[in-house]
Amino acid sequence: MADILEKNTQMNINQDRFSVDFGETKTIWNYGIPIIVPVNFSIEQEKYLKAALTTIQYGNVSVDNTLKTYFKDFEKNEKIRFSNSKDNINYKYDSLINEILKFQKQTFEKMSRKLLKYNFVDDSESISFCGLIFKRLISSFDASRNLIKQGFYFETYSLIRQMLEQIAFAYNISGKDNFEEFISPTKCISSLKDFYPYSGKFYGLLSSKTHIDKSQIERFFYVDENGEGQIILRSLQYSMETAVDLLIILDLYCCVFEYIFKDKISKYQFIENETTLNEKRITRVFYHQIFEKYRTINK
Repeated sequence: MADILEKNTQMNINQDRFSVDFGETKTIWNYGIPIIVPVNFSIEQEKYLKAALTTIQYGNVSVDNTLKTYFKDFEKNEKIRFSNSKDNINYKYDSLINEILKFQKQTFEKMSRKLLKYNFVDDSESISFCGLIFKRLISSFDASRNLIKQGFYFETYSLIRQMLEQIAFAYNISGKDNFEEFISPTKCISSLKDFYPYSGKFYGLLSSKTHIDKSQIERFFYVDENGEGQIILRSLQYSMETAVDLLIILDLYCCVFEYIFKDKISKYQFIENETTLNEKRITRVFYHQIFEKYRTINK
């Protein structure tokens, strides 16, 4: 493995750009222009932002005058609109997705902070490589939140499936002696089933959605009122389902994390021992809570 890493020593890996976690944002509109703001951006903040933009648009010099003229009842009207929208199905999906993404990020970051503290200098090649895989998954979770937030459910299936393969790969190689024994990630799912029984069925479901088999056609195509076939590019409802899938892959990540790095962990949260999952782990409890809310929405 040292030979492989040696090839990258001359690469310039400095990051000159800062990325935005779109999983923690929302879009507000001002005269047809979308504005990306934090998901917890308040009504008052929105009022002042829109007032400032309106002042520029109309060539005024005073934001205070714009506030008094155009935004006198802004907060009152927004609260009424907000109250009326609570019964809207899309609002319910969006709210539940935000709840899931917030939990996923908080839980994942706790595990990531642990991972960044681990020193793999004296570990075997396999454990060191597992450390690389789990660190690499950080961007995969970030990308998943971004896709889900924007409604790109089809692309999310593909990414979560890839994440599952990588976690299965890490689980499989953690018991190997050296790099030469590693096998293809796609061949590691069967071994993962012994530890996490649902992983096999989950992989099959993700594959059927990723490759659009005949059981999934209606999720990607429909016939409109004119009898013409149309492609579904985005769907908040289907993204809600992929958000639930993200919880499953988060749960799997946490369980396999503790299994692989058990020698570095003083107290388990997700497993009972090397072969038994903790049935009361926070990811599992939260998943069931979300699933009940999801069922309630779809009654």
